[in-house]
Amino acid sequence: MARVLLVDDSTIDRRVAEEILQEADHEVLLASDGRQALDLVREQAPDVIVTDLQMPNLDGLGLVTSLQIESPSIPVILMTAHGSEDMANQALRSGATSYVPKSELSRLLQSSVETILSAVHREQTYAQLIGYAERAAFHFSLDNDPELIEPLVDLIQQMIRNVCEIDETEQLRTAVAWEAALTNAVYRGNLEISGKVSPLDAEERRHLRPYADRKTRVCAEVESSCIRFEVSDDGPGFDSTQFGQNEEAILGGGRGIMLMRTLMDEVTFSRNGRTVELVKHISSSVDTKNDMKVLARLVPTQSDTPIDITKRRVNIGRDRSCDVILAFSDVSGHHCQLYLHLGWWYVKDLQTKNGTRIDGVRIKRKRMRPGDEISIAKHTFTIQYDPGELGAIGPTPPPDPW
Repeated sequence: MARVLLVDDSTIDRRVAEEILQEADHEVLLASDGRQALDLVREQAPDVIVTDLQMPNLDGLGLVTSLQIESPSIPVILMTAHGSEDMANQALRSGATSYVPKSELSRLLQSSVETILSAVHREQTYAQLIGYAERAAFHFSLDNDPELIEPLVDLIQQMIRNVCEIDETEQLRTAVAWEAALTNAVYRGNLEISGKVSPLDAEERRHLRPYADRKTRVCAEVESSCIRFEVSDDGPGFDSTQFGQNEEAILGGGRGIMLMRTLMDEVTFSRNGRTVELVKHISSSVDTKNDMKVLARLVPTQSDTPIDITKRRVNIGRDRSCDVILAFSDVSGHHCQLYLHLGWWYVKDLQTKNGTRIDGVRIKRKRMRPGDEISIAKHTFTIQYDPGELGAIGPTPPPDPW
């Protein structure tokens, strides 16, 4: 069960989506506009957000933009109505993870939420080993088994997480595009299933000829500066220029193509649509493993060994997947998050039992000035950094971004 924040100003549409999510045993939080949603994000820390685009006070695009500053690790799924395709495209480019047409909520919403939650929560089984990798390349020739898609996406996502310095939002967006390419190759390409996809139809068809003889060939190359995927199928092909431009095309299979084109930097079709290449460039402005600038330092009050912070966003806790691991029983698995905004460091408590404090005061979220004391459960550190070196303008901090 996950905590899902549902945002829609339409009572009827909100009730429909709420019932779909509750059928999957999710805890559903409700908001009628973007401003209410931001308040609930600060108070309740949802696992995923499902939002309408057109709302009063703060619309879906404004909500996505605000979340990129405040809580960029929370995935956002857009609910789109007919005529809002351009706004959805802009929101995807601004940081949203996926979208579902409102006319297809009953078919797509639950599976979209589950797909994204799986990508977020999958255990990093190989994290320690592949953390040493500088480049990874995979080549697969797969049968038309839909059950292979998720573990393959998981494998590539693990490699991206460890080879590249890329933030959580871009990791997830890349995984969604990658899964869309695989799904299109298997269902639309090799199995030639158009329109609504039934698992029974796919299972029956993949054992029949000529479909049973077809393969999905996958090449993936992951480097610190670039991620490149190529997916090929043996289907009849299609005209890729005709998809993703309107709702009719989206319902006919163009949704995946729109996701690929929006979430990746380069998307190129060849072989009459039977091969697609997806490319994501990693910004050179991101610190790499070979050039790790110290952005801040946590100096413990009980020892002389400081902790260097070399990323703009770090998770601190007892769990081995955290960027900074504090192996103490009173520290939660994922205890708090430190992030850099406009040259100033902020801390967000992740709803922990023993709390996070700044200068002795328990906080949910707060800016940290150089020299402030941060207590993570019972363990106290002094934070050291220079706002000017990190891009701050003047000695006065900007207004809080929440």
